[in-house]
Amino acid sequence: MLIRTVSVLVLGLALLVAQATLAVFVPLHPVHPNLLLPIVISLGVTPEIGLARGALLAFVLGYFVDSFSACSLGLHTFVFVATFLLSRLAGTRLFLRGISFQIGLAWVVAALAGFGVSLLRGIFEVSEQTHRSPLDDAGGVLGSALLTAALAPFVFRLVRRIDNLSPSAARF
Repeated sequence: MLIRTVSVLVLGLALLVAQATLAVFVPLHPVHPNLLLPIVISLGVTPEIGLARGALLAFVLGYFVDSFSACSLGLHTFVFVATFLLSRLAGTRLFLRGISFQIGLAWVVAALAGFGVSLLRGIFEVSEQTHRSPLDDAGGVLGSALLTAALAPFVFRLVRRIDNLSPSAARF
């Protein structure tokens, strides 16, 4: 289980580094994928992942995103843990069976998470643009969600390979 946990964290860091590197060569701002969100969704809908282990992994992955971005520390951490818990509560284990369901689920969750981040930024971050609403960022959020959804099946496949590294162990 430790190998799988560390492998998920290494995958998250590798995807963040790849995403940051790609952003230098292909400027997509304000549209950018959130490649760690599909990992969190996958953790939430996988029954073998215990609640404590999944929440801790979502917390650390969110902290990685906060550390890599210029956002307030804790913003993505909160959104990732909430996403994990909502995925767990929804019990959408069937959604990871087909690519079309993976893309649809990833798009909906990425859009909700994007609007959540925009809303929390509006509440907690003081900026020159104090009268901007989360809906002002709707084009970027929906475009980012679409790009995240397009890449989600690839990320889901990587997480599934990590889950198959060792035999199933007791839940954490």
